[in-house]
Amino acid sequence: MWPASSGLSITASNLSSDLEWFDNGVKFGTGGSSGIVPSPGTHSITATVTDSGGLVGNDNITVTATDTTGITLDVRAYKVRSVKHADLTWSGSGSDQVDIKRNNTIFTITNVGAYKDTLTKSTVSATYQVSEKGTAACSNSVTVGW
Repeated sequence: MWPASSGLSITASNLSSDLEWFDNGVKFGTGGSSGIVPSPGTHSITATVTDSGGLVGNDNITVTATDTTGITLDVRAYKVRSVKHADLTWSGSGSDQVDIKRNNTIFTITNVGAYKDTLTKSTVSATYQVSEKGTAACSNSVTVGW
């Protein structure tokens, strides 16, 4: 069931108050508009209306909702015997693989929520982001220095 809060907005005009909204057969609203926040996943949305003569009509669309809370990234930079390291940890990604962007280099790894990066001695700083593989849904940027 979807909570009644701001998010996806559905509006229908010139319809009677007998309009009902369903998600996979479960009623979640009535009337000409409904502000809803769907859970992540695929939803079959149906609008059903009954006119003043008792005739019923409906229409159906499929909506895919993704989690919009995003990926949160933390980075800890440190040196061990003058070798530079960055420990990345993140949450909020549900994909099997993630892309890690270090400065202008992108590489793909299996998503385990963490990665240890080892850098060259000449590296002074690095800016990191994590995204679900092949998408624009990125984490916050974190810049670290040694």
